[in-house]
Amino acid sequence: MPPIKAINFGEKIIVSDISQNIVDQIPVNSEILKINDIPVLAYIKDSVSPFISAATPHWKFDKSVIELFYGKPQSKVNLTVKKPNGHLVKVSMVRNYYTNNAKEVMVVNKNLSPINIEIIDGDIGYIQLSSFLGGYVDSINSVFESNLPKLRRCKGLVIDLRGNRGGSDQAWERIAYHLISQSEFDLPVKYFSRMHIASYKNWGSNSTNPQLKEYYRGTVMEEINHSLYVNTIDDTLKLHQPLVIISGQHVASAAEDFLLLMKGLGRAKVIGEPSVGCVGEPMFVPLPGDFEVMICVKKYVNSDGTQPNDTGIVPDIKVIRDYDEYLKGNDNVLESSVAELKKLIHRL
Repeated sequence: MPPIKAINFGEKIIVSDISQNIVDQIPVNSEILKINDIPVLAYIKDSVSPFISAATPHWKFDKSVIELFYGKPQSKVNLTVKKPNGHLVKVSMVRNYYTNNAKEVMVVNKNLSPINIEIIDGDIGYIQLSSFLGGYVDSINSVFESNLPKLRRCKGLVIDLRGNRGGSDQAWERIAYHLISQSEFDLPVKYFSRMHIASYKNWGSNSTNPQLKEYYRGTVMEEINHSLYVNTIDDTLKLHQPLVIISGQHVASAAEDFLLLMKGLGRAKVIGEPSVGCVGEPMFVPLPGDFEVMICVKKYVNSDGTQPNDTGIVPDIKVIRDYDEYLKGNDNVLESSVAELKKLIHRL
């Protein structure tokens, strides 16, 4: 890729970061109009999306934007962009970031802490959880528990999951224990995994028995039972305030597990956009040539028979990020979440 990154507001593709060497020509927040003289949406449809693996259409598009500029190393890509001031500019860039990143220092290059906690609007606790990677478990727990005294004094809580691509459920476990009143709980889904019996599969190739045919086709699934989460936190130490969770783009995997749990138990109102639709359990299989394939080996099924990966976790209140407000430095989704939280607080 060249030293440039993009995000999208719906179908509007925006420069989110770029090398300091070229920022004068393409400022951050410029809009990508064309790639190699092809309108950007047509380019995505033809040259990016066919190579993207994703369960939901919205994640397929968002992921295409992430990989928009990928191509053969050292090849050139020609961009037509509209600057924030409205001026059009054409720039040719080289796909050399990974071999030349020492010289291509990015303007933003923002590495968020996995957890950030602050008090906003006077008495609302804001908890930003940007990653659930397993290596962050201890630091997430440490920061969260050190902030518990001031969070208990808040009238309401907002948890912001936007951008959290998941990692390990252990990263949110302690937080959930402090938010949920039940002493035992589990995600409100059933789990299934493929069942393989080689002899049945072999018999099914020439059998009229429907069950054996299913083994032959590899469609037989077995329900898996997990141990319940056991919550030993004393109820007097928990956070019982009204809670809003912000979801949206790039919220995936373990972050979706957290969403499923909090929404399914009725503990939080979810605001924003649908999550990715990427829950399950990955199995990694090494291949020759230093390649690796990742296969999902566990299926989640909702109580109504639907699957979270078909839609993502759908918010209770849909709020789409507003590009014009973004340019002004405003976060319309957070503002809507705080407004909804205040309604919940006043109903107490």
